[in-house]
Amino acid sequence: MHNTSGLTLRNGTAYFVVAHVPPLFPIPSYSNLIKTSNFELNFDGPSYCVSDFVRCSEGFNPKGNYLADYAVPLIGEVIRNKGPGIASISISLHRKVILRNPLGVPARNYPGMYTLTNGDQLTEKRLSFDNESDCLLMSPLRYGIGLEGQYKKAHVSEDFDALANYAVECGVMSSEEVNYFRRMTLLIPGIPFGVLPIKIFEALAAQHSLFVRHLDLVGFVPSKPDDLYQRRARSFFLERLHSFWFMKFFFQLKFTGNDTKNLELENYKKNFGSCINIEPNEKYSGIYTTGV
Repeated sequence: MHNTSGLTLRNGTAYFVVAHVPPLFPIPSYSNLIKTSNFELNFDGPSYCVSDFVRCSEGFNPKGNYLADYAVPLIGEVIRNKGPGIASISISLHRKVILRNPLGVPARNYPGMYTLTNGDQLTEKRLSFDNESDCLLMSPLRYGIGLEGQYKKAHVSEDFDALANYAVECGVMSSEEVNYFRRMTLLIPGIPFGVLPIKIFEALAAQHSLFVRHLDLVGFVPSKPDDLYQRRARSFFLERLHSFWFMKFFFQLKFTGNDTKNLELENYKKNFGSCINIEPNEKYSGIYTTGV
């Protein structure tokens, strides 16, 4: 890695902006930038490039896969020698942030998401975590057809099955957990996008790294590698895996019976906020109402 200058903290939180292109909102001065592609940006804070990390890290060989999948392992590497000061990790995307209060207009087909046409409204004060709770995540969604059914309505079923098998093969889920994972009706989207306690993030990052390294080793290729949407099969699968891992680590669930069905999320309402999607052209995205 190069172009690094340490790690910036604010009130015990390490803020990261993961960007595929120059962000659509002003990057706060206390942020650390994670670039998943090479672009020019006038930013004076610490900056890390995923492609440099992949080249310098044994076991990563993306072969054209979506480089954003390596942002979490890179952040894990950045904080590895963190010292005692980090209490939580905050991650925003170049066009998406999570706020405690909504801003903008509701997206048409994405519960809990709001569309904002001007990223300049996202001030440093709004983007700063208020420490009222341990986390700040996207609002949970429940699906009557389960995560497997919801995935297969929008993506290629063979990819789900293959990735589930690889998850067992590399030890990030047991066979019993995969069976439960397939029929889970609760999804907390976008983890680790948002704010997480350092211990939870470290646990997620370790699992994430094991999984993507294993997929590199076996040479996983999506069923439709030429499809701009479906070639991101493992990114879609990872989103669901992160939700599963978070509930396992944060709620300390054993995934037997109806653990997630009976989870009283009302007790954790301070942990959930609104996803603000910045779309200057007023586009509306999201397929998360599928299967509700």
